[in-house]
Amino acid sequence: MTIKMRNIYKKYDQNYVLKDLNLDLNQGEIVGLVGKNGAGKTTLMKILCGNIVDFEGGVSYPVSSSNRPLGFLIENPKFYPNKTGLANLQFFAQLFASKGAGQIEKIIKALDMEAYIAQKSRKYSLGMKQRLGLAIALLGEPDYLVLDEPTNGMDPDGIEEILEYLKYLAQEKQLGIFISSHQLDHIQKVSDFILVIDAGETVKSIDKDELVGAKQVTIVVDNKDIGPTKLILARAGIDFDLKNNALTFQAKELSPILTKLSNAKIVLQDIQIKEQTLKEFYFNRKGGK
Repeated sequence: MTIKMRNIYKKYDQNYVLKDLNLDLNQGEIVGLVGKNGAGKTTLMKILCGNIVDFEGGVSYPVSSSNRPLGFLIENPKFYPNKTGLANLQFFAQLFASKGAGQIEKIIKALDMEAYIAQKSRKYSLGMKQRLGLAIALLGEPDYLVLDEPTNGMDPDGIEEILEYLKYLAQEKQLGIFISSHQLDHIQKVSDFILVIDAGETVKSIDKDELVGAKQVTIVVDNKDIGPTKLILARAGIDFDLKNNALTFQAKELSPILTKLSNAKIVLQDIQIKEQTLKEFYFNRKGGK
């Protein structure tokens, strides 16, 4: 089942903050959302969750048997600070018609909250509040989760635990998860698909297969071979940067390129190969469609 967002536009006053955005969120899939501050990420998430209803375009939701098909954690977690974490979960469980104590206990254990769940939530650290917000989002056994910076304020061990848990929810429980983060390595670690937006528009849609095995390659050739090398790369449809005698480009399959260079009698003076990260992909290519 899939949530479909089509041709989404949103403006405040006369300024569009989202422009013709499209998104499919499938169950069992994690979609990462990246972009700088002000790119429109939170607005898009609020539209998906129904918190913003005044927009252009359409959002279609599949039929669900869940009491609360979509759980979300956007901006600051919302709960009662003078209640304990447990009391908050019990209150929201009643509100969302969840399965009660058994489900609450499972969520507490899964998110490793036993040590502080009986404390007043106003005493929680930022990371602990994020866990409570995520726990509330999971009440009602949703089909989909929308999470805005869910690991904010967590220590490295906590971040690793939450990311692994999100992968478990997608793979084993078949939840569809839409997650944003400024930590690009976090997005790369969990996402099946990544949407890059800037100034409210889609800059790049990246399937995880584009990153798995992607390499940044730098080759150095003799001055007389620069022209023929550029021609070979151009004919192969490869964009490259040239600095002095070094040509840098992205490739998954390097062997065909090296074969063509060899057949053209081009001798490589040096070659450097580095696995590409989402951070490099984002900053090198966010200007391209």
